[in-house]
Amino acid sequence: MGKSIILKKVSFGFITGSISLVIDSLVGLAILPLLLRFLPKDIAGLWVFFMSFTGIVLLGQAGLAPVVIRLSAEIKERKEKSEFYHNIWSNITHSFLFATFLVLLICTVLYFSYIKTVLIKNNFLVEGTYCWIFLSLGNALRIYGIKYLHVINGLGEVGWDKVVKILVSITTLLGYYIVLKMNWGFKALGLSFLVSSVLFYICSWFLFERFNNQLFIKRIGKPVISQLKYFFKESGKILVLSLTSFFVMQSDIFIIERLAGLKIIPYYSGLSRIVYITIAVSSLATQLIYPFIAQKFAARDFNSLRKLYYRNVLVSVCIGIAIALPSLLLAPYIVPLWLGKGGYLGSPLFGLMLLLGVIYAHHNAHASSIIATGATTFMGAAICNAFLSLSFAIIGGIKFGMIGIVTGNIIGTVIPSIYVVTWSLRFIKKLK
Repeated sequence: MGKSIILKKVSFGFITGSISLVIDSLVGLAILPLLLRFLPKDIAGLWVFFMSFTGIVLLGQAGLAPVVIRLSAEIKERKEKSEFYHNIWSNITHSFLFATFLVLLICTVLYFSYIKTVLIKNNFLVEGTYCWIFLSLGNALRIYGIKYLHVINGLGEVGWDKVVKILVSITTLLGYYIVLKMNWGFKALGLSFLVSSVLFYICSWFLFERFNNQLFIKRIGKPVISQLKYFFKESGKILVLSLTSFFVMQSDIFIIERLAGLKIIPYYSGLSRIVYITIAVSSLATQLIYPFIAQKFAARDFNSLRKLYYRNVLVSVCIGIAIALPSLLLAPYIVPLWLGKGGYLGSPLFGLMLLLGVIYAHHNAHASSIIATGATTFMGAAICNAFLSLSFAIIGGIKFGMIGIVTGNIIGTVIPSIYVVTWSLRFIKKLK
């Protein structure tokens, strides 16, 4: 694939990705005040609490995304020369069927081990249970449908997944507004999410049909066990990375629920939403460049790979800082207008949250680039990150409150990140 074509595709991906981030961010920012306007604070907090589980629920795809993207890129470059060529679609389908089952299993375990207790505690068992069932089905459908988007990303058609995300985000917000405005009840919020998941599946399937061009033969036969083992051997390592990111970026919600209850969660979640936007925008380059790094590595074009790697890291960090600093300065004035008087939890806390976001974006830029080559997945560092972040966050939360939780996450992230960055730089320099 020529440089001009790559540039054109990445540019399209960047534009659609930027629009998607703006829309997704506006939707996320709009939902919180809507919840606080139409629902009691504790019930609004319960919805945010539910949605905080999305990260761990989506771990049900077991890290398959980078593996499918990388193998799709390999097949586009090598076609029949790839050992996966003839059975790729069957293996992908069976892998995501298993992932879908795993999502439903995770949702069931979460409900009976944790969520049911919270619902009983807040005297909201029936409505909350129905809502959780709809959310579970919606997440399962999204997992099964997202395989189509992973494949077209691997083929180099980056950005179209963002088009789907834009459409689904707008539909989701509209559905939430109608449900809240018409006072249809808490469970209807979950049903609205399920409807948007159906739309997501249909759009993903349509795009795959549009860009496949017969490269992937949609023949579903008996899976090749040895290749499936490879899928899950690789994705299992990436699962650990995903689990790490969940612990670093989401565990604070659950610790706060235990220490302070549901009512404060919408306000903390508002600041978390801004941090998420910072990470998402700064990581956009990483997402777009990932399949092209995989293609360059498969073609043994290491000089071009190195340029993409360094550019990825530089852009990610610069964008993160450029968003974090103005956000910190404007937050004392903007957040109270957004979430109401008393909705801003303070600059010291928010500053630490933004710092964690920039550190994570920098860490992710290095790690994802190496994962795209298939060289390693940093599983040991990820396990260390998860353990340290969760441990320090709990200790910090008990002793110092919310500031202690975020500080604990920062400490738990920086220590393994030093290893990841050092290893990545050495690997890139040695490629010949």
